[in-house]
Amino acid sequence: MKVTECFLSVFMTGLQAMQLLSCLNLSNNKMGSFSALEPLKLLKSLKVLDISYNEIGAHAVDTRRYLCSSPLSHTVGSDWNFGEFAISGVNVTNYWEAFAIFKDWKLTQLDIIGNVVAKEAFKLFLVRLLHVLNWLDGNTRLKYLVAKNVTPF
Repeated sequence: MKVTECFLSVFMTGLQAMQLLSCLNLSNNKMGSFSALEPLKLLKSLKVLDISYNEIGAHAVDTRRYLCSSPLSHTVGSDWNFGEFAISGVNVTNYWEAFAIFKDWKLTQLDIIGNVVAKEAFKLFLVRLLHVLNWLDGNTRLKYLVAKNVTPF
């Protein structure tokens, strides 16, 4: 399903009725952060997601909407494992919002090109987080890792 340049918030509220949706194109909208994707977490069968050419990373994250502690609080039972995502030169603490959104998904294809956040360090973070990811911005996962000289899990 392709949803571009529309009233995205109206569409997002209706996603609950589309539990079997496996491919979604949300490119060329004006999403400013990963929190806009939160309603998509209900789509357990989502495999392909295109969020390219949005404004993700261009705006500061509104942390007031998070009433619980961040994954960085080191509390017992936290899903956040710094050792697993340790990448030389990457400050993974910058990506906790993306971690909260993407951690439970089984995406095989993801396009994030054209967003401020789509830097190499973030792409490496995503490849490490999304173990079943085969394609990232048009490159195969293995090809991407080899090009960046990173050992896959």
